[in-house]
Amino acid sequence: MKPYNDSVILLLLCVSLLTACGGKENRIADSNGTESSDHTVSALPAGEADVPQSNHTASCLEPRYDRQRGTLTLTDLAANTTQASYHFEGAQSLLAIEKIPNGVMVLAAADGADTGASNGLSFSTNTGSAGSMMLYRFDEQLNLQDSFCLDDPDLSDILQNYPYAISPSGEELTWVQEDGIYRYAPETGDLKQVPLKLPETVYFVQIQYSESGKSLFYHGGGDREGVTFYGALDAETGEGTLFEAKNFDAISIEVTGDYAVVNAAVPPGAASGNGRVLLIDSAGKAGKEISLKSQSENDLAVVTEDGRTLVTCAATDSKGGVLRCYDTVSSDLKSEQAYTSEQESKPYLLMVQGQFAQAVLYTEQGFVLPSPMKLP
Repeated sequence: MKPYNDSVILLLLCVSLLTACGGKENRIADSNGTESSDHTVSALPAGEADVPQSNHTASCLEPRYDRQRGTLTLTDLAANTTQASYHFEGAQSLLAIEKIPNGVMVLAAADGADTGASNGLSFSTNTGSAGSMMLYRFDEQLNLQDSFCLDDPDLSDILQNYPYAISPSGEELTWVQEDGIYRYAPETGDLKQVPLKLPETVYFVQIQYSESGKSLFYHGGGDREGVTFYGALDAETGEGTLFEAKNFDAISIEVTGDYAVVNAAVPPGAASGNGRVLLIDSAGKAGKEISLKSQSENDLAVVTEDGRTLVTCAATDSKGGVLRCYDTVSSDLKSEQAYTSEQESKPYLLMVQGQFAQAVLYTEQGFVLPSPMKLP
């Protein structure tokens, strides 16, 4: 695997990746003050508050983890209430979490294991030597259904060095190396290798399954300086698309159905200049750059289920911001709507459900949901 420079690793570790609720990418929140969104770390508010809901506000369940108590909870962000919880026996570092149609999958390691890795999906750095990992399968109410011990030292090493994802069915743990897709079934121990069929070698940084489980969205690097590769792989055949973007600091993949958006880091102090994100259509085997009105909305963008509208969110001051909708074909700005909150806040994630888009903000008192925006 080609090594990446320290600045890239630090960027992946430190930038909060903001995702669409209910999509394939989900964040692990640590109620002690840190949270992992697509498994990177940033500040998270403590406490709860009653938040009024509009007629179009939907419940959004968010996994949060209290490491001191060893408890995983599902928090309704709209109501700031805990819907379900599970207590782990022994201290755990949660490495990855995926919402699947009938529950939640969690990949974890015991505290003290060295699980720090630039795998693009999870980060949890501790001291000590590498140890076994556990894969847990929960139902919708966090009732434990199955658990699998991944005690193969070679597997632990692989998961520390290559990007991986959990299939939507919850039956496979998948990672991608330069030579192929590797699909591991914890229940049987079977490992399937699918050779890659791409025109150039890609050093993968991050992967995410499409909601159907047929494709793997990715971004990574190559042998050319300043070029980011992105596209989608067929999980069964290894065939895929490969597109290029120059000088693009990718930080997250946000999945909606057969589409995905690759978001970029917001430059420090960004106040002017156009931003951009990358759109991937796995079914149509297409990819393109979409220019945005500002750089401050680079890191929080999702696409609608039909792939026609890109929705972004950007803070304009400490208590407000703006939601914007772009046409994915023309990149034209179609509509925008300002939002405000009574307390100082920052965008936490975007919800795009049906004909409405809504920002979820976090404050020192808890989560706040401003008025939703009707999609054009």
